[in-house]
Amino acid sequence: MHHKPRKAILESRGILYAIMTVLAFLILVLLALGGVFLFNMNGDFYSALQGELNRGFYLSAALILIFSSVLFTPFSYGISYYFILSAKGEARFSALFYLFRAPYLLTKATVVSILKKILIYLERILLLLVAALVEVILFFSFLVVTGEDIFSVHANPFRLAAEFMLRSPWLIGLSILLWACVLFMILLINLRYILCKYVLLLFPDVGPVQAIKIGRRSIRGKLMQTLLFYLRYGAFCVLTVVSFGLTARIAEGFGHRSFSVYACELVDQGWRDYCRRRSLRS
Repeated sequence: MHHKPRKAILESRGILYAIMTVLAFLILVLLALGGVFLFNMNGDFYSALQGELNRGFYLSAALILIFSSVLFTPFSYGISYYFILSAKGEARFSALFYLFRAPYLLTKATVVSILKKILIYLERILLLLVAALVEVILFFSFLVVTGEDIFSVHANPFRLAAEFMLRSPWLIGLSILLWACVLFMILLINLRYILCKYVLLLFPDVGPVQAIKIGRRSIRGKLMQTLLFYLRYGAFCVLTVVSFGLTARIAEGFGHRSFSVYACELVDQGWRDYCRRRSLRS
């Protein structure tokens, strides 16, 4: 009689598959960057290491990084799909290539990935502009309080401004706190879009824009909860690898859920809320 593999075994395999997939993709990207570096070093390896490269290298490297992040999309979806199936005891290695068997869904997933990146970068730019404005306000506030006039002498005002900041421990402390908050907000911005791919996996008929709307709606009010779950699951994955799957076997008896299962629960609730709002509007 054929028995289904235990969910813990499938999840352990999924973690290993995910690590191997990411590592293989990173190696390919590094090889591509290395090839571009060798092509643009103009025969002088030492000068190239010092950063004396033409603009073609930087443009090519930027394009490689941008396109590689988009090309990783089907594998990212495949890894998540594997974990969804592993919770049902039905996962197979072929699940990693699920999107390649569904070209229409692959196209939509690619569009969602591109739209997500555009929105994330726009939100980051807006956040950085606001943070820079707050930094300027902080600087001039301290300048007014101390009574220093860094523009009254014929010297480089930027150098004098830097020296003033170094003499103001409170300004340094507040600046560090400000940019620590900015980094945390950037993390939350990325997290706002983390559920979009699960929308497509659960409801493949929705459009790219609709998937992003539902994904953001699903995580609304649950950002910190999701962040904590994500961090706990990351630690669980590390322990599973280190313990050769023992952690996953132990956790199976305590109602353990993978992040993909947790994400699907949020998306399912978000989908119901979305449908209810649409029915009320109509």
